[in-house]
Amino acid sequence: MAHGLLHTFKELGASFMLIEIVEVAAFPVATAAKILLSEVLYGL
Repeated sequence: MAHGLLHTFKELGASFMLIEIVEVAAFPVATAAKILLSEVLYGL
């Protein structure tokens, strides 16, 4: 039982780490998209 619980925690930790990596990677992309979008909107 304890071994299964430990395995579940390891999987949760891995998925949380993956989410953090995705968020960190997505942040500059989202920022660049916002800047690009605002430049296009102000350009019109």
